Amino acid sequence: MEGTAAEIGARLAASAAALEAEREAPRFHPMSAPIDLSYTLIENYERCPACFYVSQVLGLGEAPTPELSLGGLVHQALEIHAKAWREAEAEGREPPDAAALLAEGRTRYLAQVRAGGVAEGVTLDELLAMLSMANRMLEENRAEILEVERRISMPYVVDGAGHRMIAKLDRIDRTQAGIRIVDYKTGAASKAKLEPKKDDLQLGIYAMVVRHEMPEVGGHAEYWLLRTGQRGSIELDAIDEDKVRARIDKAVRGMMAGEFPSRPGQSCRGLCAILGP
Repeated sequence: MEGTAAEIGARLAASAAALEAEREAPRFHPMSAPIDLSYTLIENYERCPACFYVSQVLGLGEAPTPELSLGGLVHQALEIHAKAWREAEAEGREPPDAAALLAEGRTRYLAQVRAGGVAEGVTLDELLAMLSMANRMLEENRAEILEVERRISMPYVVDGAGHRMIAKLDRIDRTQAGIRIVDYKTGAASKAKLEPKKDDLQLGIYAMVVRHEMPEVGGHAEYWLLRTGQRGSIELDAIDEDKVRARIDKAVRGMMAGEFPSRPGQSCRGLCAILGP
């Protein structure tokens, strides 16, 4: 009996110690270098660090939204179309027309429907309307297409720790004024997209990685708003890289310090609710 009582006591003591250690342990685990950085990663951390922790550190992602589903289809169709456009121009042929782009979009939409991959609320008419607008914008703003869906990475150091900044650019054109970095937007138009500020995080990161490969390049970075046909543009020389880097560095320091506070409100997507109070 004594042995049994001793064993039970030892188990109870061990359980109590484990509970105490759990209470004293930090709620969040810091991230460690190297981190693969991107616009989306930094923006998600700024939006709500706790939601970021749930999705990026714990790996508990969100269900696909209609916006993400529609955006994916638009980008896939435009990638094929822009590559065909670039090849046609290189060979001295007329680029593919709107009908070819719409056919590509329709094919991809129906394939995704059959596979169950289209979020509820995404319609074929909405997709085709955006692709029609994208083709019109291509026609009205003709330029030599240099790159399509180009992935660029560059070293990025914060407080002596090495990371990688990774960007995937929808399109890079050559214009008379230099290069044009294009990012397609399928959401609603906003002042932030129509009039990009000097510290615009996304266009700032895109300009940064492009200039890492082409230091002397000049030109513009633009948002193409496919719902309205509008463009928001900023000269590369007007981008305040110091301010962009300051935003990135602040986010990276927070990740590596284990700082993941909840920011409930408009910017929070609600994922952090699973962490409890």
